[in-house]
Amino acid sequence: MYQKAKLFEAFVLTYNRADFMEKALLSLLEQTYKDFPITVLDNASTDDTAQRVKNIQKRYPDRKIYFKQSKTNTGPAGNFKWGQKLAKAKYALFFHDDDILHPKYVETCLKLAQKHPHVNVIGCDCISTSTPETTPWRHFSGKYYLCDRKVFAHYMLAHKGMAWPATIYNTKVLKKTPLLADKGYGKTADRVILMDAVANGFAVVFPDRYLKYRHHPGQDTFAYSTGPYEHEIIALLKKFKKEARSTSKAWKLAYNCFILEKMKSNWRWALKKQMTFEQFQKDCVKAGVIDKVISNTSYKLTHYFAKVYRMVLFNQFRRTI
Repeated sequence: MYQKAKLFEAFVLTYNRADFMEKALLSLLEQTYKDFPITVLDNASTDDTAQRVKNIQKRYPDRKIYFKQSKTNTGPAGNFKWGQKLAKAKYALFFHDDDILHPKYVETCLKLAQKHPHVNVIGCDCISTSTPETTPWRHFSGKYYLCDRKVFAHYMLAHKGMAWPATIYNTKVLKKTPLLADKGYGKTADRVILMDAVANGFAVVFPDRYLKYRHHPGQDTFAYSTGPYEHEIIALLKKFKKEARSTSKAWKLAYNCFILEKMKSNWRWALKKQMTFEQFQKDCVKAGVIDKVISNTSYKLTHYFAKVYRMVLFNQFRRTI
């Protein structure tokens, strides 16, 4: 029978990835902080996921491991919303079934959550690899950034952002935060929910890579037939513009640099085979994301200034564990 957690709980969102799911689940069971339940949310798998979970439950009889299976496949967004509804602990992690988490991650996050009680979102960077089992963990600096919502939006513009599978949320706030995959954002909706989930509180972001993000065939991130499409990327960029709005000249200049870098990275990710970067810029001008199209030379200069802004602007928000 499901027991309600008080401080923290983890959900593993899975569909037909029994081999990967087992390793992801084990990485949660091997955390240095162990007093939390884990619920596997199976999105109507047709492989032996259920049996794999039963086997792990027998191997770890003292751990709270639960299994719930949907009768029909509701897609990644539907599975996330299911976990959103079930979450009862103060903080919750919605982990993917193909990644591996550093064993000290949960302990580290909960210590900072207690240190900063107004934090609603905690996350980290990731190591992207096709072989997470053999890829070594990198050196950890002990640094993190404490950001309010506006600074957090700038941070996600200026950096690669945060690894969605490793994000820990304040459950009370998350339950009020809609997942807008069906509202014009598509696969970019994860960036939107991160910003919205910060709400009127703060975010903690580790630049260190506490997650091994697995690359493999069939991964939805790189299934371009399902997006992200141009209108979804532009919707995300408009969201960034709204969130990063500021009266400060320094932050306005930073936004102009960061948004172009984010445009370029999203274009490379999903649109490069469909259109030139110049055409994408023109569409962004029409949408009000930027004011004008810039040349390659200007972009290189912008890229340089973005590096400077990253070092200068965010330094004031950096902390040490």
